[in-house]
Amino acid sequence: MTLQALDLVYAYLPGQPVLHEIALSIPQGKVTFILGANGSGKTTLLECLCGVRAVTAGEVAVDGVAIGLLRSRERARAIGYVPQVHEPVFAYTVWEVALMGRAPHLGFLSRPKEADWDAAEKALESVGLWALRNRPYTATSDGERRLALIARGLAQGARYLLMDEPDAHLDPAYQHRILSNVIRLTTEGFTAIVSSHTPNNALLYADRVIFLANGRVIMEGPPAEVVTPGNLERAYGIPFEVIKDGAGRQAVLPVIGPVSFREGGE
Repeated sequence: MTLQALDLVYAYLPGQPVLHEIALSIPQGKVTFILGANGSGKTTLLECLCGVRAVTAGEVAVDGVAIGLLRSRERARAIGYVPQVHEPVFAYTVWEVALMGRAPHLGFLSRPKEADWDAAEKALESVGLWALRNRPYTATSDGERRLALIARGLAQGARYLLMDEPDAHLDPAYQHRILSNVIRLTTEGFTAIVSSHTPNNALLYADRVIFLANGRVIMEGPPAEVVTPGNLERAYGIPFEVIKDGAGRQAVLPVIGPVSFREGGE
């Protein structure tokens, strides 16, 4: 399978695009991070890639077929979306949340079958939530909710998993647990696209990085080539420096001291 954005443009208001001619081809079986400042278009791009938003111009294609031509069930079987914030109305159990991922495989008014139960069970086991399957989703921590939503995407059977800031507002242990799970899933044939506000997580967990600034791709490629002081300053509007350890691993930090700030980068 291939997932591509072909000269994608999106505007909330006519004549005021927030995404400008985005051209991307997502590598299969890899973890791709999308980085950028607040308002750069990360969430909007994910929502366009999964079909939540219809593009204003250009197209998104799966295996060469525009997703706008696919029925919703076909699209859902190819692309799963894990939102950053999800507040359920009812106190579904963690098990029921995972089972909801099977909806694209069920007929109208049909009930889940054994294969659907098995898929939900496997998904929860895969992210380490089987022991919490009977707990109300509303009674779980933020990290456990993110994992439950990832399990829902796995049960859905979609080979592309689009995740909006799965590392946001979590302690380092949960960030590592979630992103390590993401890496492991790619070894099983899944492809992950992750938006994030944490450049260092991209250095640690990504195979490829896309940098957005003002709705445009300013750079893409391997993390060490993309997460550089120049690109970071261009995206976030403040200077950064790179630090390295003896093993060659690197991290980025804002430069300490009085600096001028350019809102939104660029």
